[in-house]
Amino acid sequence: EYKAQSKVGSMKNANHVAGGGNVQIESRKLDFSNASPKVGSKTNYTPAKSDVKIVSEKLAWNAKSKVGSMDNAAHKPTGGNVQLYQNSLTPIRPTNQLAMSENLGEA
Repeated sequence: EYKAQSKVGSMKNANHVAGGGNVQIESRKLDFSNASPKVGSKTNYTPAKSDVKIVSEKLAWNAKSKVGSMDNAAHKPTGGNVQLYQNSLTPIRPTNQLAMSENLGEA
């Protein structure tokens, strides 16, 4: 018979019963209508008058091109008159071995 021992201190709290679960969550609305402000705070606060005026005038932009960038503005590119041919060339192949050797200069 073997008697296995628990790890050091692991059985100290073996009889623990989990608590909690007896918390009640209230669902009533809170009433803050009779709450008063903090001591020393102003109840009838109005912001101070200001003499600052907000100006909304249209900006005049004097935008110009970079130096020399408009010198060649009327340029029209040319050279589009090149024609490309689509015909494929078929190589001429010799029909027999003798014709091949003649082409190579061995005959």
